[in-house]
Amino acid sequence: MSQGGESVDPGEIGPRLFLLTPGAASGRDLATSLDPALAGGGVAGVLIDTDDPRAAADICRQRAVAWFTSDLERGLAHGADGVLLDGREDIQAARDRLGDTRLIGASCGTSRHAAMVTGEAGTDFVAFGGADHPLSKRLVDLVGWWSELFVLPCLALGRFDPHAAGVLAGAGADLIAVHLDGLEPEGLARFRTAIGS
Repeated sequence: MSQGGESVDPGEIGPRLFLLTPGAASGRDLATSLDPALAGGGVAGVLIDTDDPRAAADICRQRAVAWFTSDLERGLAHGADGVLLDGREDIQAARDRLGDTRLIGASCGTSRHAAMVTGEAGTDFVAFGGADHPLSKRLVDLVGWWSELFVLPCLALGRFDPHAAGVLAGAGADLIAVHLDGLEPEGLARFRTAIGS
């Protein structure tokens, strides 16, 4: 991840937010809502899956926040800082194309096996849950299990409120997803407070 332009291990700076942006939004509209959201700090990365990510990506660069996409070709075409891939994709092939300086995350659902396999394949972080996954005991247990046994950072993916974010931070999540759609900047402040960011 990036903080002040330097690479930072999320585990070294405590839990951070990872923003999920609406893919249907235009790049310019997304940039307008993204700028105030990033102004408050506490965000390690932003997932941008709009067809034209350039305006939103520029905001991330200005704020020294890493931006990601779930599409490898889009990431290569637009110079993304990283990709968040499905854990079933070929991680080594993605690494060969992205090089060593860009980040690769792998979404592993609720599978311990998939997380271990992708971690061994060379991902920079693993993600548990899914874009609309609610807080659940299984997700909390997965995050806790991973953080106790592995150094590789983990992202808790889902549609969470600040309370859920705080629970996941307490379980050991390095990164916690927050959906940007419909969320005011003041709402992000509540997430930052909940995770101690």
